[in-house]
Amino acid sequence: MKSVTDRLKGIAWYKWLLAVMALFYIIYISVSYLYLPGKLKEITETDVSEMTGREISVEKISFNPFILSLTVTNFSVSDKPEKPLIAWDNLLINFSFWKSLFSWEAAFDQVQIDSPQINIIKNKNGFNFSDIIEKLSESDDKTPPQPAEEKNKTSIALEIFNTSINSGSFRYKDISGDVPAGTDLDNITVSVDKIYLATGDEQLNPFSLKAKGPGGSSIELTGDYRIDPLHVDGSVKADGIDLSGFSGFVENIIPVKLSRGTLSFSTNILAKNEGSMILRTEKGNISLSDLIVDDSTGTPDMLSAGSINIKDFSVDLTEQKVNVEGIFLDSIITNQWIDESGNPRYSALLNQDKSDETSKTAQDTEPGAPWDILIKQIALTNSTVNLKDLKENITTGHSLSGIDLLLKNVSLSPESKISLEFSAMADSSGSINASGILCPSPFSMDLEYSIENFMLPPFSEYLESVSWLTIDEGSLSVKGKASVKQGTDNTAVSASASLGINNFTLNDTRSKSKFMGFEAFKLNDIQADIDKQSVSVGSVVLSKPDLDIKVSEEKQVNLAAVMKETKKNTSSSEPEKSAKDSKGWDFEIKKVSMDDGTVLFTDKSIKSGYKTGLYNMSFSLDKIGTKINEKAPFSFKTEIDKYAPFTVAGTLDPVNQQPGFSFTSTLKGLDMSHLSPYSGVYIGSNLKSGKLSLNLDYAVHDSKLKGKNNINARDLYLGEKVPGEPVVKAPVGIGLALLRDISGVIDLDVGISGDLDDPGFSVSGVIIKALVNIIVKAAASPFKLLAGLVPGGGDDLGTVAFDGGASTLTLENKEGLKTLFEALAKRPQLLLTIKGNASGPEDEAALKLLHLKQLIAEKRGIALSDLENVPEAPGLWTSPENRQALEKICNDMGLPSVGERIEKIRAEAAPAEPQEAPVKTEIPTEEIYRQIYDEILTAQKTDEQELLNLADERALAIKQYLVDDLKLSHERISVIKTQSGDLSGTVIKLGLDVM
Repeated sequence: MKSVTDRLKGIAWYKWLLAVMALFYIIYISVSYLYLPGKLKEITETDVSEMTGREISVEKISFNPFILSLTVTNFSVSDKPEKPLIAWDNLLINFSFWKSLFSWEAAFDQVQIDSPQINIIKNKNGFNFSDIIEKLSESDDKTPPQPAEEKNKTSIALEIFNTSINSGSFRYKDISGDVPAGTDLDNITVSVDKIYLATGDEQLNPFSLKAKGPGGSSIELTGDYRIDPLHVDGSVKADGIDLSGFSGFVENIIPVKLSRGTLSFSTNILAKNEGSMILRTEKGNISLSDLIVDDSTGTPDMLSAGSINIKDFSVDLTEQKVNVEGIFLDSIITNQWIDESGNPRYSALLNQDKSDETSKTAQDTEPGAPWDILIKQIALTNSTVNLKDLKENITTGHSLSGIDLLLKNVSLSPESKISLEFSAMADSSGSINASGILCPSPFSMDLEYSIENFMLPPFSEYLESVSWLTIDEGSLSVKGKASVKQGTDNTAVSASASLGINNFTLNDTRSKSKFMGFEAFKLNDIQADIDKQSVSVGSVVLSKPDLDIKVSEEKQVNLAAVMKETKKNTSSSEPEKSAKDSKGWDFEIKKVSMDDGTVLFTDKSIKSGYKTGLYNMSFSLDKIGTKINEKAPFSFKTEIDKYAPFTVAGTLDPVNQQPGFSFTSTLKGLDMSHLSPYSGVYIGSNLKSGKLSLNLDYAVHDSKLKGKNNINARDLYLGEKVPGEPVVKAPVGIGLALLRDISGVIDLDVGISGDLDDPGFSVSGVIIKALVNIIVKAAASPFKLLAGLVPGGGDDLGTVAFDGGASTLTLENKEGLKTLFEALAKRPQLLLTIKGNASGPEDEAALKLLHLKQLIAEKRGIALSDLENVPEAPGLWTSPENRQALEKICNDMGLPSVGERIEKIRAEAAPAEPQEAPVKTEIPTEEIYRQIYDEILTAQKTDEQELLNLADERALAIKQYLVDDLKLSHERISVIKTQSGDLSGTVIKLGLDVM
């Protein structure tokens, strides 16, 4: 019997080999099934967890030794808060042993991941996996450096025949900014056939990646790739991406929110390295629809877009070229406003803080080579800009709707030309159109534009905020060209335009009535050159202007108080600019004209009210400008109250000599009766009739005014008196009558002069004052004016002086009255009033003498005239006849008789002692009669009535001489009964009145 040893020795070698192989196979199977899965699970959950610093869990790891397949089930890398950083339900890896063995490469038949999850969180300190990177970095630092590989060492290629990811998800959340942001991708599907990675191999490998996002969005990547040398040729396609999910990312950059929007895009990508790097995209398309962008206000939407499409674009990063077939924007609506401080809504987007580091980086970065960009077409259609002003009292908004913009061949390359076409509707009524050519480098622009029927009433509230006016109607039209050319030293800007405003009306909000308006206002052929600081206007034309000036019952003029009071800003520290700080602009206006104008004037400050107007106004002014040294002719014509023509013709001095002008002016046949409301207030009488004509000649040079006024008033007569105290307290009617000649014409020449630099000087004030002075002076000294009408008329014809007690005219009186008669013949409207005068102190002695004469004549039995016609002796007491009469009067009055007076004289002359011879006394007979005369004269009595009678006799004597002797119509003379209060002297002051 053979021993075991012998038996073993007797076994053939190949049997031993088979036995060893079977043993190793059993061990391999045992290790694969019983040891390897558990050991891999243990290493993963302990060593790898310790290495990464995170808890890693694996439900199951299994290995199939027969097909070399590794499965990892329910793998998870923990994270905070309680969400896995990375996880999957199942990982399957099938190794291709025989392919690897015969092709000397690592070959895998399949790599498959089911339901993978990746949850990335970015916070202010980094990402939720930053600690893992730091942990691994610490491990790398402790690992001793490995020797460098040999340069000629052959690499082993890696080949995976089928790679797939099923039902994957990706979560990204950013909480590092002010606004949390995040995005999710679900149903990620990746399918890649035959991944081949090997150095120097030219084989391309197809790949495909698909993912679904929220709301049914999808992303798809397909194509071919190679790692070394790099070659990626594929396409990217995304559809239905909801942009609102990315709003947080945008808000952390600029303060806007993507409230809504859907993004779709597709493009081909080529990246390869064949000695030089090539990186470009081709056939790209981007589509944005139903986009809404909001700021912090939210309502209304800051920006909305129906659609934004970028068609067929290509980007070559290597060559720095961009080509776009077209960018199309449709139904773009932006809602903007200006707040109370004048800041636009979008200003919050422009004033974002930049960190010092970012700013420094941007400043220090040198500009690279310019990009070659060509966009064949940019089209904006059916879009709207809504604008609202949030300032107080501004409620009306404005819009620019129906915006169509077309740009062609947009490029930044030098000498390129971009064509532009633009059209829009302003406030749904006015049309705006523009077209032209733009050149970006060097920048230039040639633009033609037009604005038609741009309605002005919507802007009325801006005018109402500073005035009492409102725009009731009116439209603006502009047509012009603009040119900008950038040079090496400056930029030349020039423009030409014609502007017109049609059917314009301003209303006064206080009176609810029309204030002013015009049919058309035109600025034709405007030429402006910014570089030369010059503006020229071909013509300024104003058609059918009308202005309504009103004076209220409170004497407020609507024209003067049309602007509202505003508070002046006294806190501004900005210095005022001096005239020397900048060069003034040159201007030229070739023609100014106005036709068919009207100015209405209503004055309610006077009781009866007053209305007048200037009609059919026309004005013309020839060329004026800062560089024109010739005088500019001008003319003005109108009809006052529709019938009285008023013309002005003259010249304006050059602009550098202003103020300076000269003109002549005429007014013919103005009916002055319409001025009765004013005449009643100022002179206390209405105007019955009158036609006014003027001839004016004025000149202003070097601030000195000289003027000549020829005033001609025909048949100017006052009417009925107006109750109340007049402003001018003077007999204006008499003054007018004195100035009025025999033909009923007042013809005055009034000269004025003054210094315009005098703050108290007023042209109208000087003229009115001169006219009033003439009338008042004439009324105050009428007889002096009458005396001036007759050659040698003397100084004054208004007085007649009588001898004391006399009522007869002297030769001198008669001569004066003759001169007065001649003057009155030249002023037939004047009436002469005569009121007698007498005086006790001046007329009493004469009256007493008259009484005595009457007594003597009576005693003598003769007429008084006979007594007065007798040549007078040294005294009335000297003639024997008169002495007898005096004696009788003396006896009648009971005065001492002549005899008694003689006896008395003798008695007084007798000596005290008897004389031996009697003394003969001489009797002074003449003295005795003189004494009797004086006593009788002194005894005579006069009263006031006698003085009044004397005064009336004197007045009558004057009238009789004028009427009877000089033949003056008695209707022009009025004798006024003398009253006691009128007695003042022996001189009669004549008066004047008006018929």
